Amino acid sequence: MTPDIRKAYADTLETQAQWQAALTLVYNEWPVSMDRIKQDLRGLHRMVDQQLLGRRFHLRPIHERSQMWAVVEKSDTYAHVHAAWKLPPPHDISKLEAMLAGGLWLTFAPQGEYNIQEYKFGWSGYATKSLQDTADIIDSADFLRR
Repeated sequence: MTPDIRKAYADTLETQAQWQAALTLVYNEWPVSMDRIKQDLRGLHRMVDQQLLGRRFHLRPIHERSQMWAVVEKSDTYAHVHAAWKLPPPHDISKLEAMLAGGLWLTFAPQGEYNIQEYKFGWSGYATKSLQDTADIIDSADFLRR
């Protein structure tokens, strides 16, 4: 993938929503398949929405649920994910931080680690720095389609 195409993807991700959180999710185990990563991110997204919105979260309109995108990096050697998250009002990054500190990511990656920070402009450029294939971009919109 050329740098111009990579930058175009980064710019698109940057402008999709008003992102609140920048996350790095690490597995610390090898190998980790792309299918597992997608399944884990879908599960993580589901659990975040359930904790924020209650058991019937899936009945809410899509625009009332959380949104995220993720870019998988080094899936064949040191699998980790760079992601951005937007939570539905009135929730903010502190709620997501508390969920992660409570072990939410470890549900999916028992040996894993995470880093969460306030989203800053340019995070998508960092997240896509090694992007080789658009199949390595995962978007919550893919999970929410009915």
